[in-house]
Parts: sequence; structure tokens; C-alpha cells
Amino acid sequence: MDKRKPLPINPELKEYAVKMRKNMTDEEKKIWYQILKGHVPRFHRQRVIGNYIVDFFCPKLNLIIEIDGYQHFYEENKEYDNKRTEYLESLGFYVL
Repeated sequence: MDKRKPLPINPELKEYAVKMRKNMTDEEKKIWYQILKGHVPRFHRQRVIGNYIVDFFCPKLNLIIEIDGYQHFYEENKEYDNKRTEYLESLGFYVL
């Protein structure tokens, strides 16, 4: 039996995460439908962890997959991405 402690979540992001699940980018759709949907171990889409919504999350592997588009190449977004990755890694996750 898995005895993991609950993930920290910002409940204010839950509704937005649901909206993002229904409106995935083309890149996210491709990864989800061609690779991750039905994958064992199971992946979750647009999962809230802390104050972030991660693209794909596999709790059994402690793995987070982020699909970063062109907007992530701007300097201000790089800083945000680095802070997000640092936070998620501090929780013990590997971020790809």
C-alpha cells in the first residue's frame, strides 16, 4: 500500500486546471493521446501541485512532464519555469 503524504495544492487553481484539461494545446494532445493516455503506470493531466499546474504527472514514478511552447523562451517565463522546477524538485519530483 502506498503511504505517500498528500500533495500540497492551491484549491483556487482546481477550476482552472479542469478548464486546461478541456482545452489542451495541440502539443499536449499529441503527447496525451499518442503516448500517455492508458500508460501504466498512470499519468494525470493538468494536475495542481502547490501553486502550479503541471502538464502531466505520474505519482508512481515521481515524474512530471512539462510541454513548453514558444512562450517559455522569453526571459520572464524562463525565470518562472526555473522557480517552478526548483519547487517541484524540492518535493522529490523529477521534472522533464
